[in-house]
Amino acid sequence: MPDAEGAAKAPSLRRQTWVGLQGIGPVVVVGTVALGCLVVQLPKPFVDVSMVALLALGVGAFVFLANRFGPEEAHRRVAEARSIWVRTASGGWMEPDGPADPQDVALSLPRSWQVVAACGRLRFPVEGTMIRAETWVRHPIRGSKRSPSRVEVVAADAVTGPERVFVQIGLSVDPLLVAPAASLRGRSTEEPVWAEAVRERVGQHRDVLATVSVGRERVILFALDDPRLETLERRARLVRDIAVMVSQAESGR
Repeated sequence: MPDAEGAAKAPSLRRQTWVGLQGIGPVVVVGTVALGCLVVQLPKPFVDVSMVALLALGVGAFVFLANRFGPEEAHRRVAEARSIWVRTASGGWMEPDGPADPQDVALSLPRSWQVVAACGRLRFPVEGTMIRAETWVRHPIRGSKRSPSRVEVVAADAVTGPERVFVQIGLSVDPLLVAPAASLRGRSTEEPVWAEAVRERVGQHRDVLATVSVGRERVILFALDDPRLETLERRARLVRDIAVMVSQAESGR
């Protein structure tokens, strides 16, 4: 596990890094409309010119905010923070951005989404278990009314057998935000012997809305936000603990 010194040197990240991106457009629109309400009260000769200037200001504000706080800048900061942090981990490294592991996607991705890239990818050991962490860029499938978004994924290989268990962290009025599509398909009514222990360990963890998925020889935590390093550390320990717990139980059968 990387040490605290590495985290201290890394750029600071916000808990709502990815959700916050979705607010840039609405903020600019609301601000432009509010100024427009003031402009229309000006004398008639000034209204047309002022409206053109206001629209140009709105476009300029959007471009500035998108460049300063948009997805590319956020990805750059997250990747930089992780790169600095992981250097302090013995046996840890960064990997280039690329496609997500199809097995990870099949186990943990909610329905109506597709993953187009895995970014800020790093690998590091936690007490003998290799952890992989990355940010997924996901787009809605054709016909969906959802908007593109980013999510955080922390995973480790494990001996799970054929069973699958899914445990949600937090509550939501829209359970499909983090409910894996695999959890909605038919499963055996008999749970594995380690299922209750997994739920107890997940119950000790505090996080944003997320789901822990166990199956397909892996453990995956899929969270809607919070790429902060201190959160990554806690998630990595959770995933490591579950991977070891499940593997030991399966090996003892």
